[in-house]
Amino acid sequence: MNAAAAPTGESLPPRARLRRKRDFQRVFQGGWRGGTRELRLVIRPNDLGYPRLGLAVGRKVGNAVVRNRMKRRLREVFRRERALLAAPVDVVVIPQPGAAALSFEALREQLLRGMKAWRPRGRGPRENEPRRPAPQRADP
Repeated sequence: MNAAAAPTGESLPPRARLRRKRDFQRVFQGGWRGGTRELRLVIRPNDLGYPRLGLAVGRKVGNAVVRNRMKRRLREVFRRERALLAAPVDVVVIPQPGAAALSFEALREQLLRGMKAWRPRGRGPRENEPRRPAPQRADP
């Protein structure tokens, strides 16, 4: 058995993946956009009660072998770290051309940094972000 392969029963279940065009369109149309230099993220809350992952790996990332390796690695990072997401969301990851050169740990850090930057609308400041004071009005 390959040491890097997930043991049986520990793969990302199909229900935790975005597969349909309409699901991707829904995320792209109303989702929060952010991420890092190597990974772009589009995140949108869902009503399913669990997070889902979608991957959009373009040809600029590399040939088919490189793109498939990238997808396997991103699915594995998401599988291991999806419990850190505080809310049920759909996450679309778009690797940029430099992402193929990242180690597994660096890829993990990039994905986590991008996911932590997201916050649901109306839920206050990000972790460790100070609240901005309300603007003072000048009385005439």
